[in-house]
Amino acid sequence: MTKKLEIGKLYRYPEYHLMVYPSIQIAVRAGRVQPAPAPTLRDASWRAHYWSKRLNCTVRYSEPNEIFMVVDHEKEKDDTDFYHVIFGEIQGWMIVDDCMKIEKTL
Repeated sequence: MTKKLEIGKLYRYPEYHLMVYPSIQIAVRAGRVQPAPAPTLRDASWRAHYWSKRLNCTVRYSEPNEIFMVVDHEKEKDDTDFYHVIFGEIQGWMIVDDCMKIEKTL
């Protein structure tokens, strides 16, 4: 189970692709419908395309094991955790569920 991620620390998610939304508002909208990470590259690509078109923005995704840094954290009224993250040159907001096995790196 994932504990609260710390700002300024590095992490990785070895299991799936994480969806990265350009703003917390867009992450909240998408998260109400489809909060889970994408299990395959095909699924991640489809979700990014779908949400980019539907929400008129650019939604991206990470690769499994890609290292990211947490730069901010927001919690919604329903206790959903949203993290502002940086994956190399990509930055945005992702949804983190308690059951996700996100690992802290050195």
